[in-house]
Amino acid sequence: MSEKQATAISYISIVVVIALVGFLLLGILVATGLGVLAEVIFGLLFGWLLFLIQNLFYVEWNIGGLLTGLFSLVIFIGVLHYLASRGVSHVSTQRWKWKHTLLCTLLVVVSFLAGFSIVGLTKITIWSTQDERSWIGMQGLPSPVRRGLKTLGIASHQYADEHNQFPTYSALQDSNKAVHSWQTHLLPYLEQETIAQQIEHELPWDHPQNYKAFSTAVPQFIPSYHGQLRFHPENGYALTQYAANTKLFATSERWDLDKISYNDGQSNTLLLGQISEKLPPWGKPGNWRDPSLGINKSPHGFGSPDQRGAFFLMADGSVQWFRSDLNPEILKALSTPNGGEPLDFSEMMQ
Repeated sequence: MSEKQATAISYISIVVVIALVGFLLLGILVATGLGVLAEVIFGLLFGWLLFLIQNLFYVEWNIGGLLTGLFSLVIFIGVLHYLASRGVSHVSTQRWKWKHTLLCTLLVVVSFLAGFSIVGLTKITIWSTQDERSWIGMQGLPSPVRRGLKTLGIASHQYADEHNQFPTYSALQDSNKAVHSWQTHLLPYLEQETIAQQIEHELPWDHPQNYKAFSTAVPQFIPSYHGQLRFHPENGYALTQYAANTKLFATSERWDLDKISYNDGQSNTLLLGQISEKLPPWGKPGNWRDPSLGINKSPHGFGSPDQRGAFFLMADGSVQWFRSDLNPEILKALSTPNGGEPLDFSEMMQ
């Protein structure tokens, strides 16, 4: 066996040993309940390969672009070899070889790829910490949608404390002013006084004089818009990712915290929820949906872009994540503030 063959076998053996040790460590992490950490490590090591395999057949090759790229690469190699040969000939008697040029070209390509990789890792890291669809968001850590609901919960409680009721349809239609959405009435409690002062409450929400206010995006109403519109494509009104519980907000009955506590209880009553389809303008009255339709089962119901579940705000101010396969009967029980239905919490938390 030659020395080169022995060296090659040694390198291959080292790679095999490292791979075996890596898989062993991943197995230990999974066995000890650290599956999330194992998933992260596996994704960093082999995620690029899995992504390439899954998307290779969906790539549309642009022949013109490939030829342009190859032509540019050939020109780059030729110019680099010419300049390097001229430069080396002035300072050394050794000749500049083509293998040196190809090695420099490889280093340049690797440098570009490394730069793109760093940018990609930075973007995916930021996305993982801010989007509810990432593995971090799914572990219950703060995400924009969760934080948005938490903020709306605080604002709703402040409104209820001041007006002795939530901004339901029954509460809003009694005034002599035009009916506006429940989100419009929460603006002063969301530090959005500037927008609130622009609204002419005596006029309908879609009156031309109110257009400027209702075409302004409110961060608390649409905190995460990956792949989603922030404004209506036809009329330009700013949209919202949340809807109210129709069994609580669309009734003729007034509801406050004490009344909900006396009936089904604040922790057993849905207040608001996340939506991902048919997003309405935040200023449009009647923005409520029926939880009993299920999660991600209807474009007129609650849901999230990843279709795995959705975040909900309970009347006690807590934010809960419910899976898409949650029993609709449980959602129906949670939606009624005075139904008195028994709840199986073990099924909800599975």
